[in-house]
Amino acid sequence: METLTTTSPDGRSWTIDAFKEPYSFEGLSFGYVIGTLLVLGLMIFLALVSWYVAIGLAVLLVIWLCERISNHVRPRLRARTEGPPPEELTWKTTSLAHRKVEERVARAIAAGNVDLEPPGLRLLSHQSH
Repeated sequence: METLTTTSPDGRSWTIDAFKEPYSFEGLSFGYVIGTLLVLGLMIFLALVSWYVAIGLAVLLVIWLCERISNHVRPRLRARTEGPPPEELTWKTTSLAHRKVEERVARAIAAGNVDLEPPGLRLLSHQSH
């Protein structure tokens, strides 16, 4: 992943870089842990009752794990300018194919369309400082 720079029509210089979403346990509360343990206990009990339920729960677990992993594998893109006025935008790729997304963001900024969502990206935040 490379860092690109581009200039918007208003003359501001933008830096575009890609980064991975950090793993974090921030926001994890005691209630969620207890709730999760209760649900897991119920799932194990139901799996012992029926093999069909066990297979169904295993399929759901694999689907959930694949979603979580793909969420952390996909990069986020950040575009920053010192301004004036300073701004920061963050996008997330919508698919695993993230080839040349930095260039799409650079083209959108150079065209003056910083609020748009270029193909393959979803705008997460737009902060003006």
